[in-house]
Amino acid sequence: MTKSVFVYPVRPDALGTLHADLSVLLARAGLQPSPQANSALWAALEIAANIIEHAHAQTDPQDAFWVDVTCNEHCIEIVLRDLGIACDSERLRQSNLPTDWRTHQRGGLGLPLAHRAVDHLTYTREDNVNVWRIVIKQGRGATDGSDAERKS
Repeated sequence: MTKSVFVYPVRPDALGTLHADLSVLLARAGLQPSPQANSALWAALEIAANIIEHAHAQTDPQDAFWVDVTCNEHCIEIVLRDLGIACDSERLRQSNLPTDWRTHQRGGLGLPLAHRAVDHLTYTREDNVNVWRIVIKQGRGATDGSDAERKS
């Protein structure tokens, strides 16, 4: 089992560092390249981008977010935590892909796509901390998102 904890500043340039750190960690765990590792990496980057863009839009630029990663032969689990504003739980409940792409407005596809890319994606608010949990089971391709959990 591989377990690591990373801390990043809440700035856009942290996404490149997060990508590099997770890529190295997944490779060292023998999981990269694989569809599961790529899905976990993409979902973590999407959530981190949302943390930077939305949760900390009006907070101190010195704030940080934390990423805990656990990899074993059964699954990849990535937990992201931040002290920013709470996620809009109504938006999470409505995070579905549009059925008519002709009427879709720009943006807002990250969470629905992340839900589809992983086995489980949950959000909770615990003691004023946003907690995003991403789980991808090993030995399976990306799911259709039908079993993705949405908690608020």
